[in-house]
Amino acid sequence: MQLVRLGTRCNNACVFCAQADERARGSPEPSEAQILAAIEAVPEGEPIALVGGEPTMHAELPKWIRYARGSGGREVVLQTNARRLAYLSYAQELRSAGLSAIDVTLLGSTAPMHDYHTGTPGSFGQTVQGMRHAKACGMRVLVTCVITRSNVRHLADIVRVAHAAGGVAIRLQVPVPAGRAREQMVRLWARRFLLEPHLKLAFAQGRRLHVGVSLAGRADPPFVDFIADGVERLAVRDPRPDPAPASAQPTGRARPAPAEQRVREHRTGADLKQILPDLFSPATEER
Repeated sequence: MQLVRLGTRCNNACVFCAQADERARGSPEPSEAQILAAIEAVPEGEPIALVGGEPTMHAELPKWIRYARGSGGREVVLQTNARRLAYLSYAQELRSAGLSAIDVTLLGSTAPMHDYHTGTPGSFGQTVQGMRHAKACGMRVLVTCVITRSNVRHLADIVRVAHAAGGVAIRLQVPVPAGRAREQMVRLWARRFLLEPHLKLAFAQGRRLHVGVSLAGRADPPFVDFIADGVERLAVRDPRPDPAPASAQPTGRARPAPAEQRVREHRTGADLKQILPDLFSPATEER
């Protein structure tokens, strides 16, 4: 599968965005002529993935999909946050243009969790609705979730939500230390000892739901290669050393991680129920 990059424009502001530096520098966006030339250069019959930034921010996207589809009817995949597909008419327009599948970024099992990662309130609802519309229009829905310290404990729930919204394969991806993520790795990276038990739960959830779940490292090929065979690999390369043995750990009060500030925020019961739904059992709610 060949990638065709449409630029870095995006309507999310993800905490790990690898292209944040490019946007900050004002890097030029490719022209339409350059995009069409890149599509033209792909060998006939080879599948194409259109990637951003966020491709749906380009008004010309349906035309580019038709061009990429070509007379041979090759497969065309769109890497997207799916927010604009929350409008059914737009999802239908992309499908009519020849779009075969979407690769959607889903970063949480609840709105507060997902929206924290995207930096965009309301994005969770639009993304999930966009996935449902894509499925209803006959497109395959593939899902990528970037694993962070803030969502690692909820990977099994993210698999469940992705499947319920139409996802047929879920790829769990470790953060790429580039752009905004390079400066935030201490806060983003979930260490191996924390990651592995939740990966196992996510894989088990995938087996129960009969949906492919795979784990990708930084050097693996993009999800648009349709990794959907449920490969369960736990060999995660941690860019930082493992913590020292317990006997070597300093004693005393725990301190914030480097470059991390702790603040006190007032949370209502409704807030906590959204962020940590597992704490609220039906029995507790009845009382």
